[in-house]
Amino acid sequence: MRVDLLVHELWPMLRRLISEAISLKLETAEPLWAVLDPAQLEQVIVTLVANARDAVGERGEIRLRCSPAEIGPNAVRARPWLKPGAFVQLTVSDTGPGIDPSLYDRIFEPFFTTKPPGEGTGLGLSMVYSILKQHDGFVEVRSGREGGAHFDAYLPRVAESVNEPLVLRTPIPSAPANERVLLVEDEPELRESARRILVSGGYRVVTASDGVEAAEVLAREGPFGVLVLDVVMPRKSGPAFFESLPEPRPPVLFTSGYNDESLDGPLFNGPGRGFVSKPYGREGLLWALRSVLDSRE
Repeated sequence: MRVDLLVHELWPMLRRLISEAISLKLETAEPLWAVLDPAQLEQVIVTLVANARDAVGERGEIRLRCSPAEIGPNAVRARPWLKPGAFVQLTVSDTGPGIDPSLYDRIFEPFFTTKPPGEGTGLGLSMVYSILKQHDGFVEVRSGREGGAHFDAYLPRVAESVNEPLVLRTPIPSAPANERVLLVEDEPELRESARRILVSGGYRVVTASDGVEAAEVLAREGPFGVLVLDVVMPRKSGPAFFESLPEPRPPVLFTSGYNDESLDGPLFNGPGRGFVSKPYGREGLLWALRSVLDSRE
């Protein structure tokens, strides 16, 4: 999908994501294409803009720039998965205090964060890194001499004509009629991206930011046909919330940026149970959720 068109499509949601006191600007060079699931590209854009919002604070400017770029041998030597050639560059810049260069090597690590305790899990930028790497791209960070941070995301350009329609390799499963989903995710940008994916798949979605809020939503608006729960959240985790529910519990799809042995137990497997690893695309999330629903006893 054309990166510039996707940014324009997301613009109203990006505008709501930040305060009115923050200026949001866009620069585009020409029609651009990238090899990436639009839902995952959306997740990259929303995460980088939300990160810039947090850096700016109450007042400042965030700028998005889409432009063509050429990737040469030097970048490829540092990243063995890359192939040199024509890329699309998406840059998200902010007027915040900037980033200490000593943190450049750690900022994309899972669970690394400079935010105070309880204000972030440190998974957002690591997922941006993973998404771009999975699609043969990469991301870099830099700061200006006068402050501010610049995140440069690179994706290989598509070779086919811009008039050629996008053909999905795998048909997307439709949602059962009137299926209601309770989506629980503590990262605001990831929660909004997942909500949009589920709504586009035909689900009716209500969201919560952690297990405590999810219990309140369930008491007020339940029952729900299926739950989508992040594993690691402040106050109350997804598994803790799920196990606090009375029997019979609804079907559940757990999500996490970590996929280790602790996620292979009976809580995450069996009829009406499922797990999908972050980062997930539109197809990945919708197929995983439909598999959970179809496996109900």
